[in-house]
Amino acid sequence: MRKKGVLSVKYKFPSVYLFFGIFILLLPLSVTGHDYNTDWSYENEYFSITVLYSNPYMQEALLGFRLKDGISRYNFSYKLSEFSKDIPRLLVKEEGGYKPFKGLDIALDTQKREEIISLKFAEGLQYRSGIYSLTLRPVEDSGTLPAINLNLYHSRYAEILLEKRNVHFNVSSGPGRYGLAEPLHLAVKTNYTGWNLKVFSSLIFPGENIDVYIACNGASAVPIEKGGTVIEKDSESMNKIYLLELFIETDNMIKAGEYSGGTIVFSLE
Repeated sequence: MRKKGVLSVKYKFPSVYLFFGIFILLLPLSVTGHDYNTDWSYENEYFSITVLYSNPYMQEALLGFRLKDGISRYNFSYKLSEFSKDIPRLLVKEEGGYKPFKGLDIALDTQKREEIISLKFAEGLQYRSGIYSLTLRPVEDSGTLPAINLNLYHSRYAEILLEKRNVHFNVSSGPGRYGLAEPLHLAVKTNYTGWNLKVFSSLIFPGENIDVYIACNGASAVPIEKGGTVIEKDSESMNKIYLLELFIETDNMIKAGEYSGGTIVFSLE
């Protein structure tokens, strides 16, 4: 989503590539698995119900409904026991993708003896990452249909807001440390704590290899190491703003002029 003067991007377990000039590339590192484990099952003389969860994070639940041999028809109607503001929005897979869950109404017969329903939570930062419990109850409690208890994992999400600007360094003359005319503003929003913010640099200008330094929120500038430099470790915050100053350090071999190019990488780990 692009806003005026701001680049806003949502993603999972993110790495953000900041190219001087500025461009952001997102690499989601969390992918819902394709393997499933059976967690719960129920059967009687008419049908069977099975609940499976995706590996490894229980981000998706599959509900399998199947008629028993000799049974020609059965209807299943379920609703959420209660709609709570304390859990993420539940989605159900339909034609065209996932849609808000409004209940299940399944009719099995001789032409369709089984059906599999996929459920997951909507993406977003509003709810803290973790496992949430919810219950599907029969619309009409005839005593035949069981309640279905689910435990779904709401994934980790993060949002980085970066002030949009062209980035370049002006080297006047002689060796020294040269910074940007103005600092960069970086905001990190997550739905989990314990994250690390790391910065990498590959600012290699034509014919030159220049050391890059970064200062965070007024602290002393530190070099950006070849393997990256952690500028926030084990953060307990889910909403933090950074004032970042970038510098290059030159020697007598660096000619005066304007320098731009290379890559700065911000990575949440």
